Amino acid sequence: MIKKTYDNIYELCEDVVDTYDVLESNYDNNIVSIIAKYDEASLIVSELCTMDFSIFSCELHDPEFAGYTDEYLIEIIEDKIFCEPAKRNGDYIGSGSSIVYVLDDCNSKVISKFEADYAYEVHLYDENDEDDMKYDRDGCIFCDECDECDEYDEHGFLLDDDYVDNKDLHGFSASKSDDYGCHSVSFYSTEQVNHDNMMDLLRILGL
Repeated sequence: MIKKTYDNIYELCEDVVDTYDVLESNYDNNIVSIIAKYDEASLIVSELCTMDFSIFSCELHDPEFAGYTDEYLIEIIEDKIFCEPAKRNGDYIGSGSSIVYVLDDCNSKVISKFEADYAYEVHLYDENDEDDMKYDRDGCIFCDECDECDEYDEHGFLLDDDYVDNKDLHGFSASKSDDYGCHSVSFYSTEQVNHDNMMDLLRILGL
């Protein structure tokens, strides 16, 4: 999974909505899913309601009331919010969403039920995180030879497609900062990554 770090729930929801907007404009499957425990799930649903989405169906209970302590599945479908327990009868349920965000305190087994094009492992930054977390980018995001290469634009993207086609690409690291903070994204695959697919992913991420 691709790891993403956010300063708070608001920043996460803002990114989720941006991703949903891109999918809605460009893809047939524009469903976005979020997997989270109760505390974060309740905040996510509340935040999404302030971002012009309305609740269509929501089954969300305090663990002390219902005794359910596992994850919840939140989905945005046609500008509506759906929320339900992610585990039924002792097993996780699946979804046909295009992109899924999974908070890092969730059980890793939940992701096995998804066939999403992209899966993000979400970490919410807190004061216990290391102070030396860096978001700056040194050179190109596609290779380890950036300091010696002159074929990149000011954003770090390769200008020469022939050069890209001859590279053995397996992933990238990139970062983004704005008025609300900053987050970083790292992606690696054991298989060679197609350049066009990588660029599509970067566009979805707004990078």
